[in-house]
Amino acid sequence: MAAKESKASAHISGVGRQRPYTQLECQLIEAIRSSLHWELFANASFLAERLAAEVSNEEVRLLLAECYLRENKPHKAYFVLKDASAPANRYKLAQVCLKLQKCPEAERALIKLAGEGSDPGEETQVVGGAAGYYLLGVVSEKQARYYYSSRLPLHRQKEALKYYAKAIELDPTLWVAFEKLCRLSPQLRPEACFREDHPVIVMFNSIISSKDHFNKTGMPVRSVALDPFSKSDLSVSSNSGMKIVVSLVATACSDISGGENSRAPQHLKCTLKGQPHAVTISAEVAMAPVVQSEAKPDPGQRRAFRHSIAAPQSSSGTAVTPTMPKRISGRGTQAPQKARADIAPSKSMTSEEMKGLIGGQQSPDQVTVNPFSLPSMPLMPSLTQPMSMTESPPRTRQNAKPQKVSSAATSRTESGIMALLRQLGAAYQSMAVYKCAEAIKQFKALPKGQYNTGWVLAQVGRALFENVKYIEAEKVYKEAFELEPYRMEGVEYYSTCLWHLRKQVDLCTLANGCLERSPFSPETWCAVGNLFSLQKEHETALKFFNRAIQLNPQFAYAHTLSGHEYVSNEDFDQARKAYQRALSADDKHYNAWWGLGNIFLKQEKYDQAIQYFKYAIGINPRSSVLYTYLGMTHFHNRQPREALGCFEVAEKMDPNNPLNKYQKATVLISLNQLPEALRVLEELNVRVPREAPIHVLIGKIYKRLGNKDKALGHYNMAMDLDPKETNSVKSLIDKLDRDNDAGDDNDL
Repeated sequence: MAAKESKASAHISGVGRQRPYTQLECQLIEAIRSSLHWELFANASFLAERLAAEVSNEEVRLLLAECYLRENKPHKAYFVLKDASAPANRYKLAQVCLKLQKCPEAERALIKLAGEGSDPGEETQVVGGAAGYYLLGVVSEKQARYYYSSRLPLHRQKEALKYYAKAIELDPTLWVAFEKLCRLSPQLRPEACFREDHPVIVMFNSIISSKDHFNKTGMPVRSVALDPFSKSDLSVSSNSGMKIVVSLVATACSDISGGENSRAPQHLKCTLKGQPHAVTISAEVAMAPVVQSEAKPDPGQRRAFRHSIAAPQSSSGTAVTPTMPKRISGRGTQAPQKARADIAPSKSMTSEEMKGLIGGQQSPDQVTVNPFSLPSMPLMPSLTQPMSMTESPPRTRQNAKPQKVSSAATSRTESGIMALLRQLGAAYQSMAVYKCAEAIKQFKALPKGQYNTGWVLAQVGRALFENVKYIEAEKVYKEAFELEPYRMEGVEYYSTCLWHLRKQVDLCTLANGCLERSPFSPETWCAVGNLFSLQKEHETALKFFNRAIQLNPQFAYAHTLSGHEYVSNEDFDQARKAYQRALSADDKHYNAWWGLGNIFLKQEKYDQAIQYFKYAIGINPRSSVLYTYLGMTHFHNRQPREALGCFEVAEKMDPNNPLNKYQKATVLISLNQLPEALRVLEELNVRVPREAPIHVLIGKIYKRLGNKDKALGHYNMAMDLDPKETNSVKSLIDKLDRDNDAGDDNDL
């Protein structure tokens, strides 16, 4: 048995002798790519296993691992890739290890240490370029999470910050790295991250200015893929559908990689007809339209970043740029019989020759070839227009002459992607440090088309939510989800906003809509849990919050909502564990820090409560609610002066916070500042006139001021508003005739 396992492992992981691909192997590759395109992942895995039985090299292993990943079987992909050596395979292995929570192995897969096939003096290298650094940041951050029992070394968090900064330095379009940086570095400057003179943007602009970049309607027909694994792009240009022209162009990633020697683009053009790699292809095949597809995102991953890996190393060591899915003919996936006969590979063809035949068509005049390219692998998919048979053939790259850039293209350059990302980055950075009012202004300064999108409106709604402006937040959230009803990001905060507003019907409608659209999203079950929480069915709400956690164990807000429900049930031990799990998923989640402080406040452990409230304020120093709870804790801890200071800070942040005004009045009464306390309460009574506790407190002040008639009037008003408090209010009325009301102070 052990011998069989060893043999199987050797068959999968062995490099073996490089040899030409046979006709069977090439047909298997085409069939696998067709299955992946149509999302028949089980079929693709079966065919990939048959391919692995015929040939074993890094490309085949990468293809087999990709099939397993699409089938949501990362443990199989891990076994296939665990001994990988090619950069693309190591990057994919790191992704698999992250899914399997194998962070140390993910880090080893990404980092090529000195001495690992290199000179001892060579610096440490990271596979995958900017995307590799981003994954390293994710790995480091995962290993730097806060656990209640102990703190892991903080240097891991500093390493994560460094890796994210390197990722955005190499590729300024890597927005997910910027989001991570905003959380870790409050002093981040977006204008330093998104620069127009960045080499990547300069390269984009040079290609946009070329004549053959736009078709007749102004649509881009060719794009550049930043392939951190390849040294060159092997592309094929068609000439009247009868000749193949090969261009070898060095990628620009080495120019911006900081530790590698920059290499100028090299152009190599040769006509294959009459050359050793001669191929004849029919016009039907050359001019066939292209069908694009996007890979379906993994439902288990909450935030998938845009950059996938680029092409693997070929069996001959040459890196190949990934392509779009192969064209689809009018009758399914088969081309006409004559075309198939023309391009049928012989058993003596090399892998390089096969690359000229297998691969997707990038544009009307350029085809990037790679037998192992997958539908999800293009970093920047091109927008392709099929060329009709009557159109004149496009110019080759060498013959194309630069044209004068149109005014539209100039406008795109002047207000291009970096300008847009700077605007979005400035607003998002303000949100990251909870400068919510400033963030709202910055978002509203965006162009109308960008502002009226689900992502931006959800961010504005979140900013209003953090500012405790629930009515305005609800309107913005409603607009966002009417505009993009399929959006699930932000539903958890929208449902909590409706919970605060006690809008049970709207919350029920939202929950039912989410269940219909996306029953496997954790945000859906947060909305359902909030609905039952509003109905005081805490046990049922807990079941649904736990369902959200099952779908995404790293969903910090779901853990926090579970903690709130446990507190409602006065199960403080379970509540504390829930908040700790939230912090292990996101140590910047201030809501969980508040939850821990609230538990200790209820348990009258005031010193510990103060500590946790200060932790929360350290993350969100602009929350009036946090300062209010800190002031309440100071007051209960017999520190009225400190409490009054906290209430005044909170009042400056939000003058309309009713809880803060009520607690401030309570402290003023304890300090015997009765006129000031009465003024605060009367202002509060104007804003919220139907709250019984306010009338009770006003009645107590009037009693101490000797105005028993007004005191009696407010006591009666309190009983009318809240009949449940009738007995306690009647006891206060009975005390009105007593001269010594020292006992009342204990009730304040």
